[in-house]
Amino acid sequence: MSILNDKKKLMDDYREAQAGIEDLHKQINESPKLLRQFLHQLNETQNNAMFVQQPLSQTNEPFDIRVRNEVIKHFEIYRDIFHSKIIAPLKQINKDDEIIVKIEKGLDTLQTVFHSRLDSNPNFFYSLEGKGDFYSDLDDDVKNFWDRFSPALAAQQSKLSTELNLMNKSCDSLKQTLTDLKTDEAQITARMEQIEFPLGKIPIGLNESIAVFPLLISIGFLVSLSLFSDTIRLRRNLHNLYNQKDPGTLVYTDEEISLIAPLWIDPLHPRKIQIKNLIGFSVPFFIFIISVLIIIYTWLLPGPGVLDISYTWWIYSIVYLSCFLLCISSFKKMLEELSTYEK
Repeated sequence: MSILNDKKKLMDDYREAQAGIEDLHKQINESPKLLRQFLHQLNETQNNAMFVQQPLSQTNEPFDIRVRNEVIKHFEIYRDIFHSKIIAPLKQINKDDEIIVKIEKGLDTLQTVFHSRLDSNPNFFYSLEGKGDFYSDLDDDVKNFWDRFSPALAAQQSKLSTELNLMNKSCDSLKQTLTDLKTDEAQITARMEQIEFPLGKIPIGLNESIAVFPLLISIGFLVSLSLFSDTIRLRRNLHNLYNQKDPGTLVYTDEEISLIAPLWIDPLHPRKIQIKNLIGFSVPFFIFIISVLIIIYTWLLPGPGVLDISYTWWIYSIVYLSCFLLCISSFKKMLEELSTYEK
């Protein structure tokens, strides 16, 4: 989700920069009206000054200079819009981008063009047509300036938009999958609540059932090891008894003893068969190891997992470790029984 939010933030920055360009064009188009209002106020101020006979020191600034300063103020407003609403959002995307660096440098060039245009036609404001043409040309300068960079920025925005759409689809798919999993979990939990044991219904949830699963596997494996070790000893004693009564194996051969008292891992069988059967016998232990590792992995994931209660996971960790050590110890004893039988 963090990556998706970052992509959305970048897209918002592109949109903010585009909106800044529109604000800049709007401000330039409103400038002739603002200049007319300023000229009207300036004329009224001068007429009033002459009527009340203000001291000359308060009205000695030339009319043209005051108008020129007002026009320069307009450009400073454009410059502020450019920096705050266009360049600033683009820098949020990548401040070291070559395009953004060129835009910043180009703004100085645009200012030079503006002053050059103002110097070449300092009296443009004396006519309505002059004011319109001046700001229209300035708007064209801005448009031509931006057109040099807009295709590259538009390409970046289009690529980002495509990536964002794909991520949104993936996010929606994951949300749907999560919803389906929660529904399945609720169904499984409801079914488990309907299971009755000889002692009655046991109040155990889905998470607890998953956590208990490796314990049940290990207990079953331990019981199997214990029974198999006892069976090996019984078979060894039986074999020794037959060998005492029939030292020459004239009546009962090793193959016949294997048929009378078969073993899953029979020391009388070839080594390859013993290894194959030993691997098959150890499958529950492998399931125990894998299931414990999966449960531990869920504990390391962010968000709720299996037994995410702080005082529960470490208890199960100790129990898992104890079962593991018991399985290893019992397995070792079983192998010793097999080794003793072979001797």
